[in-house]
Amino acid sequence: MAKKTGPYLRSPVTIESVMKDVLYSLIPALAAGVIFFGIRALWVVLLSTLTAMVTEMLFLRQPINPKGLFGDGSAAVTGVLVGLILPSTTAWWIPIVGSFLAIALVKLPFGGLGHNIFNPALGARAILLLAFTSEMVRFVLPFDTVTGATPLLSMTSFNWSLIWGNVGGSIGETSVIAILLGAAYLLYKGHIDWRVPTGYVGAAFLAALLWGLNPWITIFGGGLLFAAVFMATDMVTSPVTPTGQLVFGIGCGLLTVFIRKFTSLPEGVTFAVLVMNALVPLLDRLTVPQIFGVGVAREQRFQGTALGAAVLVVVLVVAFAIGGPDRAAQPVISGGHYLPIAELLGTTDYEIEDINGTRYYTVRDGEGNLTGAAFVGEQRGFNGSIRYLIALDDQYAVQDLIILEHKEDPGLGARITQPAFLQQFVGLGPESKFEFGTDIDGLSGATISSRAVTTGIRRSVEGFMNAFFPSQDAAGGWADGTYTGEADSFGGKLAVEVTVSGGKITAVEVVSHSDTPGISDPAINTIPGQIVAANSPTVDAISGATFTSEGIMQAVQNALVGAEVGGAPGWADGTYTGEASSFGGKLAVEVTVSGGKITAVEVVSHSDTPGISDPAINTIPGQIVAANSPQVDAISGATYTSEGIMAAVENALAGAMATASPAAAPKFDIQVADGTYRAAAQGRNAQLVAEVTVSGGKIAGIAVVEHAETPDIGGAAIEKLVPAIVEAQSPVDAISGATMTSQALFEAVAKAVSGAGQAAAAGAEWLDGTYTGTGQGFEGPITVEVTVSGGKIAAVNVKSHSDTPGISDGAVNTIPGRIVEANSPQVDAVSGATYTSKGIMEAVENALAASGETAAEAPKFDIQVADGTYKGVGQGFGGDVVVEVTVAGGKIASIQVVEHSETPFVAGSAIDKLVPAMVEAQGPVDAYSGATMTSKALFEAVSQAVSGEGPAAAAEWLDGTYTGTGQGFEGPITVEVTVSGGKIASVNVKSHSDTPGISDGAVNTIPGRIVEANSPQVDAVSGATYTSKGIMEAVENALAASGETAAEAPKFDIQVADGTYKGVGQGFGGDVVVEVTVAGGKIASIQVVEHSETPFVAGSAIDKLVPAMVEAQGPVDAYSGATMTSEALFAAVAAAVSGEEGR
Repeated sequence: MAKKTGPYLRSPVTIESVMKDVLYSLIPALAAGVIFFGIRALWVVLLSTLTAMVTEMLFLRQPINPKGLFGDGSAAVTGVLVGLILPSTTAWWIPIVGSFLAIALVKLPFGGLGHNIFNPALGARAILLLAFTSEMVRFVLPFDTVTGATPLLSMTSFNWSLIWGNVGGSIGETSVIAILLGAAYLLYKGHIDWRVPTGYVGAAFLAALLWGLNPWITIFGGGLLFAAVFMATDMVTSPVTPTGQLVFGIGCGLLTVFIRKFTSLPEGVTFAVLVMNALVPLLDRLTVPQIFGVGVAREQRFQGTALGAAVLVVVLVVAFAIGGPDRAAQPVISGGHYLPIAELLGTTDYEIEDINGTRYYTVRDGEGNLTGAAFVGEQRGFNGSIRYLIALDDQYAVQDLIILEHKEDPGLGARITQPAFLQQFVGLGPESKFEFGTDIDGLSGATISSRAVTTGIRRSVEGFMNAFFPSQDAAGGWADGTYTGEADSFGGKLAVEVTVSGGKITAVEVVSHSDTPGISDPAINTIPGQIVAANSPTVDAISGATFTSEGIMQAVQNALVGAEVGGAPGWADGTYTGEASSFGGKLAVEVTVSGGKITAVEVVSHSDTPGISDPAINTIPGQIVAANSPQVDAISGATYTSEGIMAAVENALAGAMATASPAAAPKFDIQVADGTYRAAAQGRNAQLVAEVTVSGGKIAGIAVVEHAETPDIGGAAIEKLVPAIVEAQSPVDAISGATMTSQALFEAVAKAVSGAGQAAAAGAEWLDGTYTGTGQGFEGPITVEVTVSGGKIAAVNVKSHSDTPGISDGAVNTIPGRIVEANSPQVDAVSGATYTSKGIMEAVENALAASGETAAEAPKFDIQVADGTYKGVGQGFGGDVVVEVTVAGGKIASIQVVEHSETPFVAGSAIDKLVPAMVEAQGPVDAYSGATMTSKALFEAVSQAVSGEGPAAAAEWLDGTYTGTGQGFEGPITVEVTVSGGKIASVNVKSHSDTPGISDGAVNTIPGRIVEANSPQVDAVSGATYTSKGIMEAVENALAASGETAAEAPKFDIQVADGTYKGVGQGFGGDVVVEVTVAGGKIASIQVVEHSETPFVAGSAIDKLVPAMVEAQGPVDAYSGATMTSEALFAAVAAAVSGEEGR
């Protein structure tokens, strides 16, 4: 009898072989992560993988050998997945903790492989996200160690970098190509079903379109694609039925996009997949294939409906739970960049404070003391603005620094993002000098860029200290005399001469600079006059010449250091020693002061190179004595030694402060009888109005009835100055950080008591009645009801608002009472509720605007200019408001707002209504409700324009057609600009690489705006900002080649006989030496005999410039991309033919 065996299947597919295939499929993603994020990414994955395998081996008591360590391979897969979904910057212990949780908490307690409900890697990630948020969201940019954001937070349109993977993100999630290679391998091996990833990606794509998100960013940014291929397809935690798999994928996609759109979580993949994991048993039960010919029982249909409803309820509950309102947890975005504020400050419990136009993210202790802050700063670099994020510690020293955006040259200025350079700033604080070359080492070949960052960080720290800790010991004026000062500017040192007369700045002259001619001219021609008008070194910078503007302001500040009242004769007599760092080490000086002035300076020791340092050591001391100031011009070729001597002298004089008492300040000249008088003066932001009560021939009281100064600075200054002025009966020391506010108050009081003001209205200031007004709070509009009785504010009632309860309560309960007490809508804001406070004050202002005033006829603009078009600037809510005003027949004929950064939906309506109203009224009109600051800025700008004090009119251009290039979102943008009659006649975008459809708005609109405004600076097109700015930059560069219609191009001044002469100019990399041959009184040839410029740039420049100069017999247009080399060449030739033999 034959024996028969039962049927059986034999297959080479085992759990171990499947896991090995999954590991193979993850190799491309791991390789991409290591390529983009460095070797640290590999260590993170290795740590997580080893931890997972060791944890499972120990818990399952497997043999301690390689086979026991690898087991069935599932632990290795879990470990690799945990590592790949972590950022490479995470702490070393995070992958260890994550893998341990994945195995010990999410997988094994349910019975191990085949029994676990949730995907182990995602379960661990969810725990890590909730417990160690800052370690899980600090991403690094590829090929660098500068922290940044994932594309979900930083990108607004598709970019091919998403496909390659060179964007910020988790180790294995960024490269679409690597993920698709792994997906193709798993599909080929038959380990995943197409329904899950297809349903996931398809549903997410459609949901993104439905909810207004960019579908390509949704799919390719973040971890969605990685999860769709490697997480959602986990055979243990996904459905087994075909329909269930498709529904599972669709659910994952919908939930992911829902979480991203409607909750504070920017990713959403983790919780979406975990929620769907929990629903897998239900999906399997609901999607069992129906047997052919067998109907579905009624009971089964009912169960299906019930289970479907249960699924919907669970999804909604979980979505609400993870998406509850949490404003502090929302990502902070500024200028299209993700700001890791919580990560830098170490907490999400921070405050937002807007001071002087800067938004500060601050942390305070239980007593309200600042313990940390972060904020964005900006400084002009070599090619454009450099924006950075700076974090300060509890001592207000630099704790961290991130470059957010720059346009510096790759390989040169772009090296400012290198960690080694940025690390130099860590630890520098308010007491640091931020000396370039001493505290901060510059980058070779990128001196201007690195100097710009140094200057910017120093100014940011100073601005922070002035904002939060304004000193109160500054002098109230300056001693008469002429002072010199210098500061770093775009091309190098910039020197000014400042004249003080009657304690005020009467003249400012830029005596030397190396900034680019043409570009720097508007600042050099305008800023000195603005400083004189404001009697302050701090004024608005000139757009397009920011670096030069700031250089002039800083130089004036440095000059005025020696002019402070109370310092005469300056320093106490004696001999003082000081030291500072120089090129070779410490340098020591001995300074002698006699009669309050510096009479001798001697360098007593130094380690600088003999010969090179000698000119500085022999010359600088004498210059310091002659100038009676430690700030003089450095000696070319011995800059470090020069700066070392000056710093050492400063340190020596720090101990020589004069002990003489300042002369008594003059008393106010009271020319009025007893009574109350009103006068106004120009403050920092607007007119400051004071009412001064005179009794018994003395000032008995001062009330500031109207001002628009910054509450925390100007408001605080007014509180301190008023009683001090009454006590002194004269001006007192200005409050540091609020100089303009202080001087405005002194001037207003002086006018009032001199009779130049007007008697305060005896009658009512406002008409009696009840008025309603609206202002803008933090979350929305604030409506108030104001009652006026007897011409005074009798009651203020906040009728409605949307600001956060608890936070806004202090303002709502306090500000109305303060307004009634002061009889003015301008009072001090409540700390911690600044926005609500300002909203209430604005609402009261708007309400009172409807009450009418008892004053005389509304004032007209004071037109001091001839017929023509003039430009003016006013300070608005978001920045400068620039207008062009046309005067015809002695009246304002038209007003055009050519530039502003105000809130579009509010300010746009305000501008549309105010402009025709001002033209009709020929003067200021009622401010627009909800846009008070924009309204005032508009009034100020028009007033400035027609007074003749506005910025210099833009230069015309030579007729012709010019080509220029600017940087768009995807690459360069080339334009062709036609100038006719000195005006821009047409702009044509010749080529660009920006995304079609998105960039079209800018390409079609910006050229017309530029022609209409006759200026390359116009409003960008919303949604195509980068393309807009690229076109504007290209037009600027094109017009730079056109020159101006000013005087005839200058010729070289030849002061030598026929022959060959040598000249030297300072280039980008060092000296540029030329030999110039003169024949027949003209330049016959020019030969560059020595230079250290960048070969591939300067070589082309020299080849083109030399014959052009010979032909023109003078300087020509600088070579694009080699401006400093061009200027060095011009200077060298000029020196040679002038007979100076060099610089």
